[in-house]
Amino acid sequence: MKIINLEPSFFSTKAKKQLKKKFIYTEYKEEREDFAKLINKIKITDDYHAVIHMASSKVSSQLDFKTHFEENINIAFNLLNLIKNKNLKHFIFTNSAAIYKPGLNLTENSPKSINPYGLSKYLTSNIIRNFCINEKIYFKDLRIFSVFGEWEKSQRLVAGAMESAKNKKFFFIKTSNQLRDYLHTDDVVSAIIKSINIKKNIALNICSGKKITTYELVNKIFDKLSNRNLIKLDTGKYDKKKFFIIPKMTGNNNLAKKILDWKPKNDIEQGINLTIKRKYF
Repeated sequence: MKIINLEPSFFSTKAKKQLKKKFIYTEYKEEREDFAKLINKIKITDDYHAVIHMASSKVSSQLDFKTHFEENINIAFNLLNLIKNKNLKHFIFTNSAAIYKPGLNLTENSPKSINPYGLSKYLTSNIIRNFCINEKIYFKDLRIFSVFGEWEKSQRLVAGAMESAKNKKFFFIKTSNQLRDYLHTDDVVSAIIKSINIKKNIALNICSGKKITTYELVNKIFDKLSNRNLIKLDTGKYDKKKFFIIPKMTGNNNLAKKILDWKPKNDIEQGINLTIKRKYF
């Protein structure tokens, strides 16, 4: 069975390792500005079983809606034109929790956001879904919450905290009460793999279903690698006019548990321990 993965995404490194164990796996990756080149490389034939679409504009970039949407929709249209009439069976789209308005215990039917990145991802997913329905392809819209793992870049919270803790450096955090739903990459990948052969169109939250403050998460990391006295709460370290901190974003994974027969194997402590072990030892 052949699988093709269009990325980049930091958790796709883990996905690649697991997918290669189960499927004939092909990956295509270029720098973000070279997606046209990437699409031209791909040679999809009738014997490909599924596409996993992980490529996206950057959630952390301060782009307006038009720029986010144009980038995401151009990637999607190029890919959809490529797979049209190719007898593909499954399309897995790694969507984002950013499509939702901030809240706790968010379900798949929770109100949707109008933030530039989230709205662009939501509209892109609807376009892909309609294409898949017309092409008789099963569409899997996996709405992934806060992911962490050993291949993260240091600009992200968990990786940045680990680097600072390991090197005994101060780590500045912007708020003490920001609630998030964190999930280790192993559990995201297991959900992706389980979704591949589900023969229905689905939209599912891929999350732990547990809430934790980012401040508590950073404390756990420093307790394991260093000293939490190096953590500094400093709201003056960022421009509040440019950066809006979402106060709460946690999910409900009951539907994913039911449809995929899936649940996270790693709680936050286990996920941190796994990441530290693989990253540093």
